[in-house]
Amino acid sequence: VALNRVTGASGSQIMGTLKANGQVFILNPNGVLFGKDARVNVGGLVASTKNLSTADFMKGQYTLSGSGHPGAQVVNQGSLTTAKGGYIVLAGERVSNSGTVTTPSGKAVLAAGKTVTLQLDNGGLTSVSVNGSVVNALVENRGLISATNGQVYLTAKGQDMLLNTVVNNSGTVEAKGLASRGGEIVLNGGDSGVVSQSGHLLADSQTGQGGKITLEGQNIHLAGGSLTSATGKTGGGEVYVGGGWQGKDSRIRNASKVVMDKTATVDVSATENGNGGTAVLWSDDYTNFRGTVLAKGGAQSGRGGRVETSSHRNLQASGEVDASARAGQGGEWLLDPTDVTIVGAGADTGVDSATADGTDIFTPTASGAQILNSSIVNQLNAGTNVTVKTSGTDTDGQTGNITVSANIVKTAGADAKLTLLADNTISTGDKVSIG
Repeated sequence: VALNRVTGASGSQIMGTLKANGQVFILNPNGVLFGKDARVNVGGLVASTKNLSTADFMKGQYTLSGSGHPGAQVVNQGSLTTAKGGYIVLAGERVSNSGTVTTPSGKAVLAAGKTVTLQLDNGGLTSVSVNGSVVNALVENRGLISATNGQVYLTAKGQDMLLNTVVNNSGTVEAKGLASRGGEIVLNGGDSGVVSQSGHLLADSQTGQGGKITLEGQNIHLAGGSLTSATGKTGGGEVYVGGGWQGKDSRIRNASKVVMDKTATVDVSATENGNGGTAVLWSDDYTNFRGTVLAKGGAQSGRGGRVETSSHRNLQASGEVDASARAGQGGEWLLDPTDVTIVGAGADTGVDSATADGTDIFTPTASGAQILNSSIVNQLNAGTNVTVKTSGTDTDGQTGNITVSANIVKTAGADAKLTLLADNTISTGDKVSIG
């Protein structure tokens, strides 16, 4: 490892070509900039505004710590590339990529936090951990990050960020599998702030099963036009937004609020053979599901996958789910709040399928949990099984009731099953039909 520790008064600016067979560390508390004409090709790269002590470096312990100078950033506008199996780590309090970062079969990491610890072995990055929060933390990608057959991690831990964005992807992040299963993509906003996904997150596989994409943080926004995709030729992958299945996966931090805009798409379908994958939108407090989630079985064989769009408290569901299977059994759509009412589009409910704008996106459009009846009917007609389940009593006095106040009538398509499972009571209004 070649350690370049810069102690002058100016930031480091790399505007041309940097080539090395080995691993290069560039540490400068005043900032590191890779300009638009920068062309970096190395075995491994770390660029940071943090410090690495000589003692730790000599012992092979790579813990980046300390604060850069106020306003110092790590910015890439150029092209950063490693050899196969290499790594690129951009770490500081504010990290931005608008260029290209390419690590075939390796790892790409953009990290903002108090300390960043790297585990290196045989020229590769085996693990990375980000600990401690910092004020005004930000990780953003407006360019291309590609780790074919590898992993990409965008992690920021902000302090008292409220509704400020800490992780923002408006570009493209790829961890595609060209000769195997798709790779892994993680956007982690820690305990405070907003994770915003308005670009493309792609963990697809052209030959095997789709990969895995996880978005975790306090509040998560899947913006209109975004694509979060883990499709696979032989089976769909996994996408977890705000938590695991029913919010019970201890490895994934449960979000407080999750909003998916109308033209946002999550896709975990099998494209040729095999079963659809698993997609989850979960929050503890408020989920607004307006978008489209696909978990279709393969065109030649396979069952539909599993989709959950739920919240422990307030769920507004007017989006579309397709877990059908052309050559097999349809999959499942689960909605799992505490109390829920199934409503019609014409009712005065506050349920709005339009896209919200501005800082109000995490403010509930209606109280309680409400599901649009047409969303359920559309999925039943497409051959997707739908389960509405309530469970337990929460601190708001909800007791696990299901209220059906609008018709749910399947009118077309292959066989599909509607299941209503209430922890307390199921009630229907006058002149309401279910069938």
